[in-house]
Amino acid sequence: MKKIDLGIIGYGDHFERNIYPSLSKIKNINIKAVLNRTKKKNFLKNTKFYTNANQFYNQKIDMVYISVPNQLHEYYILQSLKKNIHVMCEKPFVTSTKKFIEIKKLAKKKNLLIFESFMYKFHKLFKFLDNILKSKKLKVEYLIGNFRFPFLNKKNNRYFSNLGNGFFWDAACYLLSFDNYFFSDFKKSIIINKQFIEKKIVHRGNIFIKSNKISRYYFWGDGQKYSNNIEIFFENGSMFLPFFFSKPKNKTIQIEIFNNYKKLKKKFKNEDQFKNMFTFVFQNFHKKKFRDENIKLIENQINFLKKILMNNSK
Repeated sequence: MKKIDLGIIGYGDHFERNIYPSLSKIKNINIKAVLNRTKKKNFLKNTKFYTNANQFYNQKIDMVYISVPNQLHEYYILQSLKKNIHVMCEKPFVTSTKKFIEIKKLAKKKNLLIFESFMYKFHKLFKFLDNILKSKKLKVEYLIGNFRFPFLNKKNNRYFSNLGNGFFWDAACYLLSFDNYFFSDFKKSIIINKQFIEKKIVHRGNIFIKSNKISRYYFWGDGQKYSNNIEIFFENGSMFLPFFFSKPKNKTIQIEIFNNYKKLKKKFKNEDQFKNMFTFVFQNFHKKKFRDENIKLIENQINFLKKILMNNSK
């Protein structure tokens, strides 16, 4: 793989804890520059650190990874594309179709990658489920998905409405990306118990999506017992997949399958889904087909979320 000069926009706890350890395992990746609001102590060796965007963009960078509050995504995506830089951005890529129009046009014009980071799709657990559902060996009747967790630190940017956060875009976004990938069809969707604790901040809720074939129930948000799983109910049993979205480090994941009065177990060894995602992107970003596919994926996800929210507002 050709050497890639990578720029990082936003160096917070998530980047330090999850992103950098994975990037450090990949050869030929040079974290050349970092843009952050405040300077960090004991920073990476041989990496230039900037609090000024103009100085950051004056560096020769092949690709950026954007890890800032949602409200700032659009600005940094557009600035990067204008500087002929490929873009990886954390979810949600942007929060409206209106914001995406200019981004899509610019990415196509400049033949640049835009990529929304849903790392859970790059784990064997996801591939296992993908193969099962595509094979249609199991007749799925309904499923339950959870992404719930306790209250976070009050300084977390998700608790500030001016940063465009709240937990719909942080937790429900994962569940709906899963739904959009596997199903995406519905006649009626209802978001109930969409709870605001602080003014303008959505803390938690649940989503019911009904289609002709399969009903889906999703529970998400903060201030709850940690729960991160998918449970699928089919004609003769069920399947429980723990840690489906976020994986504990150094822990084997064991799924349970109940079928015809029998209980089966299948184990998945620990693997770094962030490293898998980055490796896949770095190997393919130069391919036009890959770039075109990801524009469609992002657009499809944005339109799906819009459809869910509009349907709920009726």
